[in-house]
Amino acid sequence: MLVTTAILLLTCISCVSAVYVRLGTPNLTSTYIGTPITFNNIYLIIRGPEAIPVNYLNFTVFDIGTHAEIAYVKFNIDGTKITDSPPGHFIVNNMTNTSNLPYQASGAFYGYDEQSDENVTYDHGYGYGSGSTDLTIYYRITYVPTTAGIFRAKLFVDSSIHSYTSGREIFSVFPPVTSSVNPITPYNHSDSCLLTLSVQNETYAYEVDIWYNYSSDNITWTGWQPVLNGTLFSSPWEYIFDDSVDGHGPGYYQFYSIANYNEPTPVIPDAIVYLDSPTGGTPALTGLDAIVNVLGAFIMIVLVLALAETAVIKMLLGFLK
Repeated sequence: MLVTTAILLLTCISCVSAVYVRLGTPNLTSTYIGTPITFNNIYLIIRGPEAIPVNYLNFTVFDIGTHAEIAYVKFNIDGTKITDSPPGHFIVNNMTNTSNLPYQASGAFYGYDEQSDENVTYDHGYGYGSGSTDLTIYYRITYVPTTAGIFRAKLFVDSSIHSYTSGREIFSVFPPVTSSVNPITPYNHSDSCLLTLSVQNETYAYEVDIWYNYSSDNITWTGWQPVLNGTLFSSPWEYIFDDSVDGHGPGYYQFYSIANYNEPTPVIPDAIVYLDSPTGGTPALTGLDAIVNVLGAFIMIVLVLALAETAVIKMLLGFLK
């Protein structure tokens, strides 16, 4: 009977007197080097009757294959960062008001670990130390990856004599995908031209979008806009651009491409081209060039007529002889 009572008492302590650490949910299951991944709803729960010392919290990223530590951030219970590695690649946000955390300077507390099913006793620490009100502190952690691979993240809470550990979250990091529209030759085309693209790390490319900018006079431009049907999903990375279907008719066109939505926008266009009428040729003549062109055609007609008239006169003279 005494054994049964002891077991029931221990079970009751385990249910009520406990500490729980949750890693939270990442906003992405995969990302790219340099693209942030954010873990939301990270929390530390210290159950009502409990109080535990908290030296620091440690969010760590491990390689899932080698188990090597890839990155970490160590921070205080109020969310202030202590240190991180690589430096500057973590942001810790405390989502709870921790300006007046309950703290017990003395007492007897059971810091039962709900994750590992271990009992730990303390004589001081953060928490209410009695009653049924839990102390719950929420955090948000953003991490900017620097290495490609498959990783697991875990959160640790160090209390000097015990480390509380969360479950794990797995995510993948891919090399950055970059793209560009290759130079277009010759510069003058008919009403369409073939756009070919170069895509680096194309194994990880799931979408490449072509953008264009248009001008009728090479001075005033419409502004950048996506080519309506210019989204490419696989190799060959190429597209036939037609000025009447995809653009604004004859004129000057600039192009660039964006891979996987997150590639930085180029400062200057990747490629430029002039598209003319279906007969092709050079850009339309304007101003003095147009006048000279018209005069040249007129002079040619006069010369042809003059030569024809001379031939007719010579023929008539031949008959009269």
